[in-house]
Amino acid sequence: MSVKTNIQNQPFLLLWVMLSFFGCTKLLFENPVPNKVEIVLVLPEFFHGKFLKLGEQTYYEFERINEKHCIIYSTEWIQKDSINSLIESAKNDSTSVELRESTIIIKEKDTVQKIKLRLKNNRYYTEKKPAYELNLEKGYFIDDFDTQHKKNAVLKVYEQRYFLNILDNEEKWFAIWLENKNDSLIIHNSSISDKSFKDNLDYYNDITKIDEIEDKTYLANPSDIEFFKLLEEPSLFNKEIWVRVNDKRQWKITGTIIGISILVLFILFMVLRTSIDKNRLT
Repeated sequence: MSVKTNIQNQPFLLLWVMLSFFGCTKLLFENPVPNKVEIVLVLPEFFHGKFLKLGEQTYYEFERINEKHCIIYSTEWIQKDSINSLIESAKNDSTSVELRESTIIIKEKDTVQKIKLRLKNNRYYTEKKPAYELNLEKGYFIDDFDTQHKKNAVLKVYEQRYFLNILDNEEKWFAIWLENKNDSLIIHNSSISDKSFKDNLDYYNDITKIDEIEDKTYLANPSDIEFFKLLEEPSLFNKEIWVRVNDKRQWKITGTIIGISILVLFILFMVLRTSIDKNRLT
């Protein structure tokens, strides 16, 4: 999905995810893609239920308001046994971190951040919060619920693949394309995954003309043939997998990623310390 840059009031695991994309390279499009493809005004049938984003401890839950309007909520979790390691890893001479009545309190000089948690089945969960909103009838997408900024959005479909186009801050189109496979969502978006994209720009320009319009922001206006050739490049675009879960499957899947929890949480708090510094300075 598209990525927010407002980090002040976000859940702690989501902070790490968002900041990993903050300042990332992206490819925008002059027009909604693909060009000669049907616009749809009804949400895909698979936009319902609860999903786990693989590689992270994040759940996303679709709430359908009607057939044209939905809100996607997010919840993050950590193992109860990991909470002390998380807190200790965040402490330093200038940062105080403690767990008090299911709330993580982070203090650094005159800055205080509170993260409310709830305990269930030996896991701490963050509060369920809206992450995204899509309204096809009114043609908008929201990914920042602090500002409630509504971005123009268009949904297209081609051969069971859905393309959500969102008008970016540069007044160009950021694209997200989704497929439903084996009850999982395979999601790609316009964030560039190729770490050597700039060095490989001549190669990609052989597929379609790509211009750098500002630092880490590129623009293309491909034909549909050129666009689908870009999609065939295996390492070009960012990819996410959201697996549908019920209560039983939820525990089975999340159990497979517990082994990396401590490492993720350590990285997370390194980012949190940096974000607090930035917020204090701005």
